[in-house]
Amino acid sequence: MAALDHASLYARPRSFDQRQLGRTKRLANMQKRIQLLPAASTPPSIIIVDDVCTTGATLFAACDALENTGVKHIYCLTFARV
Repeated sequence: MAALDHASLYARPRSFDQRQLGRTKRLANMQKRIQLLPAASTPPSIIIVDDVCTTGATLFAACDALENTGVKHIYCLTFARV
């Protein structure tokens, strides 16, 4: 099996620890927190991989950042749902 091409597109977000936050506060905490790296080149289709999806706040923020660059198709993969 061949490996897939991959690249890190995001700078590490500056946000508060979300473990004790509910859905509304998590969404507010992550809003506009994820920024693409200055040299990031985005293809028209992307898969975002996240370890755990609790409320989706991180994935929503990541998708928003990518949509602002013109990415047409965004797919999300998580390994656990809490």
